[in-house]
Parts: sequence; structure tokens; C-alpha cells
Amino acid sequence: MAVRADGRTTHESKTHPSGQATLSQTTRYHYDAAGRLTGYEQHNGAGQRISAAIYQLDALGRTSEETLSYGQGSSAISATLAQSWNADGQKTSQTYPDGSTAHYHYEQGLLKTASPPASQTSNPGNPGNQSHPAPITWQSYAWTARAAGS
Repeated sequence: MAVRADGRTTHESKTHPSGQATLSQTTRYHYDAAGRLTGYEQHNGAGQRISAAIYQLDALGRTSEETLSYGQGSSAISATLAQSWNADGQKTSQTYPDGSTAHYHYEQGLLKTASPPASQTSNPGNPGNQSHPAPITWQSYAWTARAAGS
């Protein structure tokens, strides 16, 4: 493992007990000038990429977009997720690679509802059969302390 002067890990290596290169891995971490994680690359012992991520940060250092990729060459897959945040630093939405978006609503700083993307195919064999999930709602309770015996 290698560490920067500020204590952040720059890369680490793990060797499989068998010594087989494709079962070993090395991970390299990338940071911006402020020391915030902006991505990583993971390779097996033979130098083939296993996975990688690139994080786009907003002015406050929160992840606004992340691109994740797995594999390499023609067999690689990649997906990008986007997030938005409110002034209190709470996630208000997450947009998925297919363009669908989940929304999060808060009251008094607590998550009140989480709404999944508008519709999902419930039966892939019948595209006309759609389910429309309802938002998830939490009920809040308040407790009043009473003296013992009252």
C-alpha cells in the first residue's frame, strides 16, 4: 500500500495466495487538488482492468455524477449515475443510466418519501403489463417524557 503525505491511499495491491496473477489485484485512487476522491482503477495481476470509477464533484465536494465501468475492451460495460442535492446536503434525486429518476423528499431534515422511478416493467414478456410503484412514506411519531409513576 502506498499513502500520500496527507494520509490518503494512492494504491494498494492484494496477491492471491495461489500466486495466480489474474486472481490478484491492484487498486489506484485518484484525488482532486482538495484531496477529495475523484475515482479509482482496479486491475488484476496481469494488468487487465477489472473496474473503474470517475466521480464528478459539485462545488461542495458532493458526488454529482459517477461513471462506473467493469471489464475492458469490447466486453466492457459502463453506467453513469447522476445525483442532485438540496441546501442541507441531502440527496434529492438519483438518475439512472436509462434516464429514469428516483426522488427523495425531506421534512424537518428527515427523509419523508422516497419515490422510485415512475414505472418498471413487471413482466418483461408482456411490455404492456406495467407496474407503477407508489412512493414510500414514513410516519413520524413524537414522544413525551413523563415522570415515573404518573
